[in-house]
Amino acid sequence: MLIFSDNIEYADSLFSGLGEWNSGKASGLDPDNIPEQLLKGLYGDKKVLKTSKESKTCWQYAFLVENAPASHYDLLLELNRQGIVLPDRILCLAGSGDKFHGQRNRPWAAVSGNIHLTLVFKPERKINNFQACFPALAAVSVVEAIDGIKGLFGRAGIKWVNDVVIDKVKIAGFIAYSQCLSGFIQTAFLGIGLNIETTPEVEPTRFVPEVGMNFAYALKNAKTLDEICAVDGRILKTKEKVETCGGIKFGVSQHVASIVLAAMSLDKDVRSVVNIRFSKKNLEMCKKAGFRIGFFDRKNEPKTTTSTMEWGTKQAIKDIGFVPDIIYDEGGMGKEPMIRLLGENPKDVLFKFNRLLKSDIR
Repeated sequence: MLIFSDNIEYADSLFSGLGEWNSGKASGLDPDNIPEQLLKGLYGDKKVLKTSKESKTCWQYAFLVENAPASHYDLLLELNRQGIVLPDRILCLAGSGDKFHGQRNRPWAAVSGNIHLTLVFKPERKINNFQACFPALAAVSVVEAIDGIKGLFGRAGIKWVNDVVIDKVKIAGFIAYSQCLSGFIQTAFLGIGLNIETTPEVEPTRFVPEVGMNFAYALKNAKTLDEICAVDGRILKTKEKVETCGGIKFGVSQHVASIVLAAMSLDKDVRSVVNIRFSKKNLEMCKKAGFRIGFFDRKNEPKTTTSTMEWGTKQAIKDIGFVPDIIYDEGGMGKEPMIRLLGENPKDVLFKFNRLLKSDIR
């Protein structure tokens, strides 16, 4: 395996028995099969060190960066998009970095002492259900690795497919992308963030779910998703604040739009909804605020259903006999539990949300 690094001490902390290092600028190393754009993107104008090591693993190249100025996952995807031919079986490992992120571009604090790993490999063959199972396979692998650590066997678990938790605390996340042609998996990309020694300082948020929040409002007598406006890209929690990823547009959110359309089919005046994070505390606040509450269980969803949100909303309304203020569910395999706050229009929803805040039971 060829190994590249910008810091010998950092490389030695990861690999033992490394050979003699050669050094030079990224543009001058010119190793076989390594595009200059990749080295330049990883190391910029830094002096790059190169060595080799016998390895029993499948990986051919390891790129070690003590502190990455940007996401390696994004860099590799962008080079691939530009048509740069990446070598097979490469791994990029950053000691720390900036602009790292998880699913839906949610920020990931890449601090020293943790693992920030990006992998690229080229199966070039058909693999059934690969795109669905790829992230889950990564999660299972991390759990198995944790099980091999003394004192941690059986404590790690998988939550929402892309997350690994220990004692209900998230310690790892995954992002994945695969490129297919005529059913063949050409190239697969996997990003793994695993907290080992350092707990990032990320302020928790009470109301924004892991998958993000959205706010929808339908035109009168709306019948299709294109007649419902929502936040393009959702509302997400960054390290500093809660912010929108895009503007207000029609037809950009099937999730909340399906809830509104289902509610309107039974009460045409209920045309707005916002989804918020589920927790026992938030649900208790909804009860204290005097909201009428409906519930559905994903386990009861028929296999013939084409939209979980449409079915779940209608089921909750059917069970309670009217359109409630709140419809919630407790999640399922790979699905985050969620609370939805419904109203006649955005002003009504915000008025109810203000009631929720005033019912704070802290």
